[in-house]
Amino acid sequence: MKIMEIFLLFIITIPFIKAQTEGDTGYDYEDAFYEHFDYSGAVEPTFDSAVQNITVKAGHTIILPCRIENRGTKYAIIWKSPDNIILTMDYQPQTDEPRYSIIGEENEWNLQITNVLWEDRGSYQCQINTKPIRYKTVNVNVQVPAAIVDEFSSNDATVDEGETVVLYCNVTGVPRPEVTWYKKPFRGLDIDRQKLDKTGEMLVIKNVSRYCDDIYSCVAENGVSSAVSRQMRVTVEYPPEVTLPSSRMRQILGKATMFECKVNAFPVGETSWRKFGEKIRIKEEDSGFSTDAYEIGGNTWVVTLTITKVRQTDYGKYECYSSNPLGSDSETLEFFPYSVEPKPTKISVEYNDKEKHKLKKSTGYKHDKNSSNKELPIRRRARNGSGDSKSNMTSLHLTLLALTLTITFISLIC
Repeated sequence: MKIMEIFLLFIITIPFIKAQTEGDTGYDYEDAFYEHFDYSGAVEPTFDSAVQNITVKAGHTIILPCRIENRGTKYAIIWKSPDNIILTMDYQPQTDEPRYSIIGEENEWNLQITNVLWEDRGSYQCQINTKPIRYKTVNVNVQVPAAIVDEFSSNDATVDEGETVVLYCNVTGVPRPEVTWYKKPFRGLDIDRQKLDKTGEMLVIKNVSRYCDDIYSCVAENGVSSAVSRQMRVTVEYPPEVTLPSSRMRQILGKATMFECKVNAFPVGETSWRKFGEKIRIKEEDSGFSTDAYEIGGNTWVVTLTITKVRQTDYGKYECYSSNPLGSDSETLEFFPYSVEPKPTKISVEYNDKEKHKLKKSTGYKHDKNSSNKELPIRRRARNGSGDSKSNMTSLHLTLLALTLTITFISLIC
């Protein structure tokens, strides 16, 4: 009986004896991945920090720091990706991806990732295979510069006046880029672009007019790198609009004259001068007409008609007519002869001394020796004018009297 009790006591004390001789480390000695060493008086491995956050731009190189003190010689250090894939063990890569490598000085196992991608974002772990496992977390935030996706953005557009045009500017980037729209005249004016009161990836222009014929640009930026932009030319087609500086002109026979007509249209089409509804044939010899055209900007042309020597048959109505595939327009000009009125003739009167004396007594006019004898006094002219007026009044009275007598005689007969 005593032998049995001694045997059982021996069986119970064996684990305690083993713990005292080997040291109770708490490890599973059957696990081949974890190595055992004597912890008597040893310091456990420690990391420089528990969590670290790093932001990097896509395309750049990033270094994820991992410094471990008191590692010892029996532990392995591994890096794991956000997808829980082992990237490196100690200094050896564990994947076929050449962008991962371990760099650093003593006690450092820093993970270097070159040509960072948007997919590289997430939480990485630097682990040491103690039990329980100790690790450090490095959170990687990847910023992506703003970019415009050409295949999903608008190209140049041609629309008819009155239609609706929609422009797209498809952008990518992290943080999400802000899109601003601008426009600038396509022709003529050398001015800076004008900012539109519109943001977002889509610009809608309703009831487009000829004044919307401009270059539009979208600018995308998110603060990661320089802004990017894309230009789109909007061409608006519309029928001609004809204007004349004047609708009436005059000229003397034998002189030259020129008519001017402004045409605003796109596409330009054909513009001609007509007389009495028929196109003037410039190429005919001895026609006496010539034409010219030049652009002044903004889809506007000036078309002139020159008459080299005005003839009597050249007077009349002229029409400036313009047409394109979208319509037509015209304006009419009237050409009149210009008559020259003769200039008034100056009458000279000579006075002798006797006449001068009579003139002085009747009008109070004092003759200046330095003045010309040809100057007539104003009062003399006034008196002559007054006499003519009295004569005219007398004639009028006689006419009225004769008319009254005639009417009275006719009434007596009836």
